[in-house]
Amino acid sequence: MSKKLKVIDKRLLLFVVIMVLGTIVFWVSASLTDWESTKTVIFRWEHWYFMDWFGELHRIQTGIYSGDDIANYPAFCFLVYYAFFSFISLKDGQVYDDFTIRNMQKTMYPFFLFMMVCIFLLYFLFKQLVKNENQIICGITAASMLFTAPYVFLFERGNMIIIALIGTCLYVLLYDSDKIYCRILAYFALAVAVAVKLYPAVFGILTVLKKRYKEAVFLILIGVAVFFLPFMMFGGWESCLEFFKSIFGSFETYYDYGFGYDFSIYNLERLIISLIIGYQTKVSNIPIIITFIILLFIFMNAGERWQKITVLCLAIILLPKFSYYYTLCFLAIPFILMLNTPSQKIHYIYLVEFIIIFFPWLYFPIDKVNYMNGEEMSHIFSWGHVVTYIGIVLMVVTLLIDGIIQQKRHVRIKEV
Repeated sequence: MSKKLKVIDKRLLLFVVIMVLGTIVFWVSASLTDWESTKTVIFRWEHWYFMDWFGELHRIQTGIYSGDDIANYPAFCFLVYYAFFSFISLKDGQVYDDFTIRNMQKTMYPFFLFMMVCIFLLYFLFKQLVKNENQIICGITAASMLFTAPYVFLFERGNMIIIALIGTCLYVLLYDSDKIYCRILAYFALAVAVAVKLYPAVFGILTVLKKRYKEAVFLILIGVAVFFLPFMMFGGWESCLEFFKSIFGSFETYYDYGFGYDFSIYNLERLIISLIIGYQTKVSNIPIIITFIILLFIFMNAGERWQKITVLCLAIILLPKFSYYYTLCFLAIPFILMLNTPSQKIHYIYLVEFIIIFFPWLYFPIDKVNYMNGEEMSHIFSWGHVVTYIGIVLMVVTLLIDGIIQQKRHVRIKEV
């Protein structure tokens, strides 16, 4: 662990100043353009806010893992949704649509309180990740992350991934604790994160790297239990199979929405090929395989913990066939951990890349992309998305070069 820093870090100061200025410009532009300039960060349909949450409450009435529109959320999520749905008083045979449910005081108010609690927990966990004796600096660091573009997108969608973020943060904070009960708490936190969104499971490798193999087995067992047991309340194994069919089926249908808000390497490949030879709904998996190999190499050669965690976050973002804007929120964890380490010149390169990724870019649409299928797609693509993609790719390249340099350095040390 690095020593606690007593003064504000220049890296943090630069990040905060740029993000504050960017945030001011973003919201002033929003007021001047009737929110048109926000469409890079905030979903373009102004009537569709919080629908990742209220759409699932509506699904409880129409069928979760049955019918034509099967849920692609794990059953654990619907344990949470059911608790909030219970505030609705249903008349016999009455079915409320998404918007009616959202407009109810008895559903909006509990949702608002839930999100406020989650935001506070994230703020608290980010503060705990910061190793600085000055609590003001810790607070500034934590708050600055919550105002970044991916978090604005997450809050606007009302997506359940916020629970996965909390669980993952708590795991990273406690998985290497000297106290066994803290590590057990970390394992349950990660299990909950995986039960909400599958991909935080990759963080479990951190326990393996600590050679706590028995605890790794325990982590796997509770992860499996927390993920699969809730399905028993929603139709058993049949509903579980329908869930996975829905997940894999969505890989084949998500392209109808467009290219925006998606930062997977598959989406980038599809975009480039579509611009060259015309609109494509499917492309090869070769870039996914190449990206996996590159990230694996970087992970094996990364010398610092924050770099390994960055690789895990990039795997979450780049490797799935679709990866929405809010997955970039996970990068807040390695960014804070980087600030805990002594400053190096190369950190300023990483800092620029983190800023590019987190910055609230204004909306300048690329109509050639958005109308590629004959009419404007719902997930509109902008130059802000292009710049964000560039930041992600540059981060992979920087980590790769840094990894090669560190590998050569280790070889020289062994030879000596």
